[in-house]
Amino acid sequence: MEIPSGVVDTVSIRRSRLVDKPRAADYLGTSEDTIDRLIATGALPVVRLPVENASIETQGGSKRKARVGVNRRILIDVRDLDALIDRSKETMGNEQHLTTRPPTILPRHRLG
Repeated sequence: MEIPSGVVDTVSIRRSRLVDKPRAADYLGTSEDTIDRLIATGALPVVRLPVENASIETQGGSKRKARVGVNRRILIDVRDLDALIDRSKETMGNEQHLTTRPPTILPRHRLG
């Protein structure tokens, strides 16, 4: 079944625990810039998987696979997106319907 343009396919997102920034933005219904700001402020943690595909020579002269760093690709755990949604929920009682808390303004800058 084809997903219409503009509709988020949450079923396929749910199949993957880790998603990239564009899919995270779709999941939250925001822009990638908003995802960048949430990451920069620490409101949304990222996952960087280790890169272990390099062979290094040990002191004895043998070679072994070694962790040489982390993947540059930024991934986001869907569970962290769900937790962000849960933390952001508000309820309004009868007396609070006219007043809400002011929106949180996040700095606008791009991550390198």
